[in-house]
Amino acid sequence: RKSEHTSCIVDRTLVDVRIQRRNIIKRGKRSLLNLYYVAYEYKMNDCEQQYQQLFNEFEIGFTAGTVTSEIDGLSFIDAIKAYIIHYTKRILYDIYQKIKHFREILNQRYQRSSSAKKMVGASPEVTIELLSNPFKPEELEYLSLGESYIRPNQSILRPEKHRESQLQKEMKDIKDKIKKQLTNYCRREPPKAMMIKYSELLENRLRQRFMTPISFADHIRAQREFTLVKSIRRKLLSKQLILRVCDKSGGLHIGAKSNYETKAAQYHEDTKAYVELTCNPLMEIFTNVTNALNALKNSKQLSVKEYNRMMPKVDSVKLSYMYFNPKPHKEGTPVRPIMNTIAAVTREISTFLDESIRPIYDEHNRVNTFVDGANLISRLQTYAAHGHLKSSTFFCAFDINNLYTMLPQDESIRILGDFIRRYVGERVKYVSVTTIQKLAEIVLKENVFVHNNKFYRQIVGGAMGSPFTLTLANIFMWDWEKRWIRRQNSKNEIYGRYIDDVFFTSNESIEIVEQLLQDANTWHPNIKLEYNIGSSVPFLDV
Repeated sequence: RKSEHTSCIVDRTLVDVRIQRRNIIKRGKRSLLNLYYVAYEYKMNDCEQQYQQLFNEFEIGFTAGTVTSEIDGLSFIDAIKAYIIHYTKRILYDIYQKIKHFREILNQRYQRSSSAKKMVGASPEVTIELLSNPFKPEELEYLSLGESYIRPNQSILRPEKHRESQLQKEMKDIKDKIKKQLTNYCRREPPKAMMIKYSELLENRLRQRFMTPISFADHIRAQREFTLVKSIRRKLLSKQLILRVCDKSGGLHIGAKSNYETKAAQYHEDTKAYVELTCNPLMEIFTNVTNALNALKNSKQLSVKEYNRMMPKVDSVKLSYMYFNPKPHKEGTPVRPIMNTIAAVTREISTFLDESIRPIYDEHNRVNTFVDGANLISRLQTYAAHGHLKSSTFFCAFDINNLYTMLPQDESIRILGDFIRRYVGERVKYVSVTTIQKLAEIVLKENVFVHNNKFYRQIVGGAMGSPFTLTLANIFMWDWEKRWIRRQNSKNEIYGRYIDDVFFTSNESIEIVEQLLQDANTWHPNIKLEYNIGSSVPFLDV
């Protein structure tokens, strides 16, 4: 037994080393690719400036002469410009054709070369966290297309009667939704003649999509990709593997089911955010939530409209379920819990709170929020234009471990009240702050779910997957980061956050910056940081 345990540790270490090596090589190649691109762009700009200068000199010299001539109604200079544009387009077309041909040659060599197949590329690819890889190159290539790729022409491979059945189902679903929306908006049912006309147009469009034959090439592609998908599914099932979307970095990840279960159990143990329940708690939670909403309505704290919107339907609620997404960009590939709360008892309450409060947060904390990588670059350009970017400037990035899971529930609800009172007052959309806090308490404390065929209740933090959790986490961080923002503003430095990822600049010594980060780790027992300091650091997609 000891020998088996030692073997597992060795295998796990080997997998981690392989992934770490591959990630280091990929990051290095991407950095080199960026450098080559910047150098090429600089060279192109330089050539463009030289061209403009020479052409301007030629134009000045030509117009200084006394001879004026026209070609096809154009001045000689304009004719030259038109010729250059035409010739440039022709050259670009030839280049693109050569690139296409060159890629085909490279692909043929890649297919024949065993060493090329082992090469680590810079393009996105599926992360394989296994000792031995059971997938064929064409299957890996398909998986490397990523989670957003949708197979085209999926329905064409199904029998005609199945496509007809799917068409009728889609048509009924769309018509019912349109009719319901129009009835709610217009306060009456839409005219029958109008709905008949709409149904005819809709059916024609759907028949074009579902029933029209496709080209032979498209049919071959659809069949090939369908075969690949079936093969991948068989291997995942037979070898007890799990396919997941990577957290933050995107792309897909394949790992052993046993490894996921081990990391999930370790996450439960480390955070102590969940307690196991002995039986299915769905109806108990349904009763608790409906009683709480009834009490708020009866005491006039909720209007009938708000009450009806938030009241769960007994025949449509389901337990949330938890799964874990991997973080291959971090050492050891830790996992992040995701909860599917679409049919949860508290879903509508969470959505109401998010829609009511998120706009307030977005409006008042926009200056300290990074929307995306482009937003960060814009801030850095302004920072440099004001003369604050120096050779001694440090870039610092840190992320907060398990922010959603580690939110202190009661403290977060108190901070929520402070935030609303500061920026709005005692009411949001005719709902009092006290009522909003009670609704937030329901969302946080009535969160139950199933994972690995066991029932759990969350006692710390909120569900990542519930709409309001993100807004509440942002508001909690708004309170936590106040002193940091004041310090950065006093020194004309950047500070910005994207949920649980923070970036800031500093022109102080690295010792002072490290001490600041170490101090920040003590500000709250639930908030722990992992940081990176340097003249260049990765942040979001930058």
